[in-house]
Amino acid sequence: MSQTSKEPINRRSILRAGALLGLGAGGVLTSGAASAGPSGNGDVRMPDPVGAYDDPPARGVVLRHQQGTDLAGPHSENHSPGVAPESQFSDDPGGGPGTNVMRQLHFRNSYGPRIRLCISYYSPGTCAYAGLWGTRGWWSIDSGQSVHVLNTESRWAYFFAEAADGAFWAGDLQVIHVPNTSPFDSCLDYHRIGDRTLGLRGIDLRADVWTVNLVSG
Repeated sequence: MSQTSKEPINRRSILRAGALLGLGAGGVLTSGAASAGPSGNGDVRMPDPVGAYDDPPARGVVLRHQQGTDLAGPHSENHSPGVAPESQFSDDPGGGPGTNVMRQLHFRNSYGPRIRLCISYYSPGTCAYAGLWGTRGWWSIDSGQSVHVLNTESRWAYFFAEAADGAFWAGDLQVIHVPNTSPFDSCLDYHRIGDRTLGLRGIDLRADVWTVNLVSG
């Protein structure tokens, strides 16, 4: 899923592709995200988006503030804006390979302008009759900051992100319906009047702590 092309981003192409995904140019430019904070979820504390729409990230979930762009390392991957050109998974990933290890998913803003983020994650316990996958958002991430958004025993997760300047990170692996407000905590099959329809990228959490680094190209 990581994009390695060094070609400059064509803003008009990005916005046109966003319209095809049901985003609309106006939605990409004006939508926002919330900050996040921890909340209880059984015995596991799950990062939970809370706060006013498009607020800066809450200190409780910002892991660090870094200058410059970090390259993907052995426990991370880079993602550039646009629609992912092809599926990462050759087969239906379902919930991913079962493990007894609790994995953490983090996102880092190495792009610049504030990024707003939502995710989908395997949650058969809470979404058994609504698609098996949970949906959550919005988090926001300022430049150079990294936030922790998920604890999971699954290898697979999905995400959609958009920046304040109109760039976005999308894909075709899963489609979710989300409110253009914050926060939300829902399931894959729930669809409310006024929801946005978003196409998500897939992530394979190949380490106990996995970071998705959102970069410009």
